[in-house]
Amino acid sequence: MYLATIGLIFLPCLLTDSLYQQARSLFQFVCHQFPERSFYLNNRPLPVCHRCLGVYLGGCVALLVYGLTRRGQAPQVGKTALLFCLPLVAQVALKPFFIDFSPALRFYSGYLAGMFIPLLLIEALLELTNQRGHKKEDHT
Repeated sequence: MYLATIGLIFLPCLLTDSLYQQARSLFQFVCHQFPERSFYLNNRPLPVCHRCLGVYLGGCVALLVYGLTRRGQAPQVGKTALLFCLPLVAQVALKPFFIDFSPALRFYSGYLAGMFIPLLLIEALLELTNQRGHKKEDHT
C-alpha cells in the first residue's frame, strides 16, 4: 500500500496534466498541498507537502525493513514511537506562534513519525489478535 502511495506521489508529476490533477485531487483530503511547502518534480509541486512526503516515505522504509527482518514477530516500538513523533508534534504545536521550519526539517519530522506509524499499527493488530486467541482458548 505504501509503495502504491509513493507511486501516486511521484509518477503523476512525470505524466500528463490530467493524471497530475487526479493525484492532487486524491491527496487533497490528507494534505494542505501548499506549493510553497512541497518539493517539485518536473516543474510541478508534488501532490503532498514536505511533511506528508516524509510520513509516506518513512512508512514505506519501515515496512520494507520490518518485512525483511522481523517477519511474524511483533514490533516492539511502543514508547520509542512517541519519542520519534515529538519533532512533528512540536512543529505543529509551534505553528500558531509563527515559528517556521525549513523544508528539510518538515520532511525529516514527518519521516521519523512515518517510520513508526505502520509499526504501531502492526503491533496493535497483533496484540488484538493475540488477545482474541487467548479468549477463545479460555472458553474451550
